[in-house]
Amino acid sequence: MSASRNKMEEVVEPKVPVSQEEMESKEAEVKEVPAKLDPHGYPLRPQPTSDPKGAEARYFSNLTYSSAIDPLNWNWWLKIWVLFQVSFLAFLGPGTQALINSSYVPLAKSEHITVVRASYQTTIAIVFAGFFPIIWSPISNIYGRRPIMICVTALGIAAHCAAGAAKSYSGILTARAFVGIGTSAGMGIGAAVVADLFFMHERGRYMGFYVVL
Repeated sequence: MSASRNKMEEVVEPKVPVSQEEMESKEAEVKEVPAKLDPHGYPLRPQPTSDPKGAEARYFSNLTYSSAIDPLNWNWWLKIWVLFQVSFLAFLGPGTQALINSSYVPLAKSEHITVVRASYQTTIAIVFAGFFPIIWSPISNIYGRRPIMICVTALGIAAHCAAGAAKSYSGILTARAFVGIGTSAGMGIGAAVVADLFFMHERGRYMGFYVVL
């Protein structure tokens, strides 16, 4: 038994010679695509797809995705338009959270509470708006920025309507909590949208535009 096992271990499969043509074809397959350069001659970071329609796949954080259109290849005016929308959405978040501040006194009289307690409707919105970007950011990395922006903003619109229709102070607080959740997408993933739209050497300028607006 041991002798037959030794004979089996001694059997070695013959090596198949590889022709020069096969070697060259394999090298051509793994040859890297030439890097695209910026106006100064440096490689663009990140590299856009060579197909403007995004037929190739790009890799980010070990996740492979191919989009119908690569944002890095978009027209400059389209990038600016998307940047404006995202920046304006981020501006509306804190604006709508604090818009009710001027009604603290009437609300306190209507609900028979102190003005300090009436101000909690702004506090609770800010707290939830500050927490939920931690959730939206990883989800948007998987499912995309646009679906998260649309769904979260729709939730914010519904929460504003619910806050206006609430008949009690507890109902207002609950609705205002969802206002904070529904207005957090623009602030939470807006910077990621800037990174998706622009190359690294452009991000400083357009991130400033996003922050200022």
